[in-house]
Amino acid sequence: GQSSVEATGWADFNDKMMDFHFELQNASPFLLNNFWSDTLDQGRATGLLDIKGRFGAPKIVIDVDCENVVYNELSVEKGSLDATINNLELMDDGYARILIENGRYKDSPIDNASLDIQFMSDGISIDHLYVKEGDNYLELNGFYDKNQILEISRLQIAYKSHFIINPSAIKIARQDSVYYA
Repeated sequence: GQSSVEATGWADFNDKMMDFHFELQNASPFLLNNFWSDTLDQGRATGLLDIKGRFGAPKIVIDVDCENVVYNELSVEKGSLDATINNLELMDDGYARILIENGRYKDSPIDNASLDIQFMSDGISIDHLYVKEGDNYLELNGFYDKNQILEISRLQIAYKSHFIINPSAIKIARQDSVYYA
């Protein structure tokens, strides 16, 4: 079908406030790349995007379904993004849900994947990360705090009839580009 992005809204440059609503219908990379700083190589997006609030710290609400997306080394046959970030500058209140059906990251196929995260004042809660390819899968829950410490509370990996399950939490810290467990 026809590719379109319909935008409505306003911006007040004196008060540095805005309220925009975008409706995407089979939006192409050519249209989408005009609205963000990165580059989408191919794909189509249909859904809604709202941006409201102060210029430097708006609230973002997005509900988009995508098809045949290629972004850097990730390709997705079918996917969706549902997210609300109440302050884009602070990233301290909101959530994101990402679903992927039939994709590929670099040379690794993906049958399906899902990610549910919550943005909180003290970090990012990874409520659920799941990636599956054939009988192989990765499942993870954890928390990434503002001090760059990842605490994995649940980890399950199945790969070619081998299984790994963590019996207790795993903490991974990053300092000066070096990771410590």
